[in-house]
Amino acid sequence: MNLIDLYQFAKDNDITVIESICPKCKALSMLSPQGKCYIGIDSKAMNSEREEKQYLAHDIGHCMKGAFYNPYSPFNVIEKQEHRANIEAIHYLIPKQELIKAIKNGETEVWQLCEYFDVDVKYIKLAFWEYFDKII
Repeated sequence: MNLIDLYQFAKDNDITVIESICPKCKALSMLSPQGKCYIGIDSKAMNSEREEKQYLAHDIGHCMKGAFYNPYSPFNVIEKQEHRANIEAIHYLIPKQELIKAIKNGETEVWQLCEYFDVDVKYIKLAFWEYFDKII
């Protein structure tokens, strides 16, 4: 999905995305007590459209998977919820069948796949781990 598709996906799934000022974290998601998900994104703090797309996909992942945590709870593992959000994000950014198609078409180097899907190396590696149980 491109950035426009991700914003539409959020809207279609009743996720409200609000332009926010958050230069340190660039984006954040939260679940209201009523169960509504909100994403605050600081598009002015983003270095590129690619970065905004990755942040938005990650925070949509938090919303779609309910991968939230209470930073004050000793029983909640932050890394687990972040991982769940990242795994969900790769399903939007690098669908498995599109990854297989790209590889069959000769896009076999990590940098080629990064360009093809317009994502950082982190997401390519995570996609291989998730889809093929392999680390590259």
